Amino acid sequence: MDYYSGIAEGYDRLHGDEQIRKMAKVLPFLNLGPEDRALDVGCGTGLASEMIPCKVMGIEPSEKMVEQAKRRIEAVQGRGEDLPFDDNGFDAVFSITALHNYDDPLKGVDEIRRVTKGMAVFSLLKRSKAHDSIVRRIREGFRITKTLEDGHDTILIAQKI
Repeated sequence: MDYYSGIAEGYDRLHGDEQIRKMAKVLPFLNLGPEDRALDVGCGTGLASEMIPCKVMGIEPSEKMVEQAKRRIEAVQGRGEDLPFDDNGFDAVFSITALHNYDDPLKGVDEIRRVTKGMAVFSLLKRSKAHDSIVRRIREGFRITKTLEDGHDTILIAQKI
């Protein structure tokens, strides 16, 4: 995650509009209230996380990104492949353009399934070498309720099965 630590201060200028646009696309399909709990895996600076209409916890591997995220949301440093949270601890889990950066994206999908009570939102980089295998793993543990396109990404809104 040296890349993200190196760009942490300018991340919102570089990628903020893209992250906000993706989150705005999924918001109409969410059924979350102020008492619900969401996890944003790979939350970056928390810019898009703060758009989620409930209590949000973020997790991010880059310490410098976590420092920025804490200005917006509750956030901890950690990896998506080893989430330090209880089974079924969140009403929804988000992974917006992060899975392709994992050392083991399939384990990341399994961890997201473990910690969500039901809903998950995945934004996947179409040109990622792991794209097809990630989608297959998502389909093994989730029912995809909506597929959206956003430039270079496929966005899947899914329900745990």
